Amino acid sequence: MDEAKLNDDPRQEHATKPEGPVMNPDDTADPVSTESGTDSVSPAAGNEELTAVIAEDHADGMEEIITDEVLLTEQEGILPEHADEFEGVHEDLAKAAEAADYSRLDRAELLQALKNLIANTPIHQIGDEADLIKINFYKKYKIENERRRKKFIEEGGRMEDFHPEEDPLEAEFKEVFHQYRELRADYNRKQEEEKQENLKAKYQIIEEIKELVNRSESINATFQEFRELQKRWRSIGPVPQQNVKDLWETYNHHVEVFYDYIKLNKELRDLDFKKNLETKISLCERAEELLLEPDVPKAFRILQELHEEWRDTGPVPHEMREEIWNRFKEITSKINKRHHEYYESLKSQQVKNLEQKTALCEKAEEIAASGISTMKEWEKRYREILELQQVWKTIGFAPRKENQKIYQRFRAACDDFFRRRREFFQKMKEEQHNNLQL
Repeated sequence: MDEAKLNDDPRQEHATKPEGPVMNPDDTADPVSTESGTDSVSPAAGNEELTAVIAEDHADGMEEIITDEVLLTEQEGILPEHADEFEGVHEDLAKAAEAADYSRLDRAELLQALKNLIANTPIHQIGDEADLIKINFYKKYKIENERRRKKFIEEGGRMEDFHPEEDPLEAEFKEVFHQYRELRADYNRKQEEEKQENLKAKYQIIEEIKELVNRSESINATFQEFRELQKRWRSIGPVPQQNVKDLWETYNHHVEVFYDYIKLNKELRDLDFKKNLETKISLCERAEELLLEPDVPKAFRILQELHEEWRDTGPVPHEMREEIWNRFKEITSKINKRHHEYYESLKSQQVKNLEQKTALCEKAEEIAASGISTMKEWEKRYREILELQQVWKTIGFAPRKENQKIYQRFRAACDDFFRRRREFFQKMKEEQHNNLQL
């Protein structure tokens, strides 16, 4: 569609909900464990995967100490299993919107845009945009080569003798894009190395927790050291995903052994429970604020972070554990429902967009196939095609599976029309030239 400024980058219209079901908030599913910063397992990972009870059943009458993780295993899983995909969709939407002008840049501007992107943006955040710049660059590169080829043939050259000339701009673009790939690979390698170091650090903390049971110091001093180890544990970043489950189970086991060993006196234990309750009340309040957040995917993403904090918070008083969990669970269900409805609405709108684009394709194909024999009729149809292109640009994304197909269909119809129009005027020009020779 080289006759009009139709946005011809199909990637910009791919920001749809990823394939796979959107879980109903009330469905049973494992909460998401993303790579973005948590190394704990999900609350609903199974009754055999989380140790539930830290008990004191001795004759001194100390009441049972039960971690809130038992509630997490008793209740339904409350975060949809495809939560990480939803977040990816939201990011795609934002990136597509930001990158909407790349199709309007020439190749030199696209090269500079890639350089600016690499210089000013964290390397792990520019993958989609860098690829989009590359697509637009080589699309224009191909168009320019095609124009040179046609000109070569029109001037008497043979098609098989045409060879694209060396393009310094394309060579520089290749080099810059290669540099980006190397930076990205180096970043990923460092991330993996950091995760391995985090894994070692967390296993070291587990070893230190194991050693606490051999101390002869006072309970208070031992308990304070234990709290410091927990604080260090939470400050360490993510670990390799394949190690998350084993790491959490090992950590949780030795935490339980520690609680059993020191036989927390009631006052110290109650103080710890009180602090944990205050933390979980704060988490509930922060979750409730998300109900007012207009950005639904953002609210859902923050909710996942709150669940990670919840898992890292210790037990609360026995009489409050069910009440505080039910409060948090109820808020989560409401946010999940909003999230589900948001993507259902988006999906419905995309179906409508596909219907509108299909109608535009049919109209463009009808115009392209119509028998046009006069200059006046060609100009009339030309304006109609341009109008269809303008309408196309006002319509949002179609469903992911259909988006590229419908775009290619519309582009093919427009290209066919413009090809026939050029042939008509070329033929008319030749006839006028021949008449002048007579």
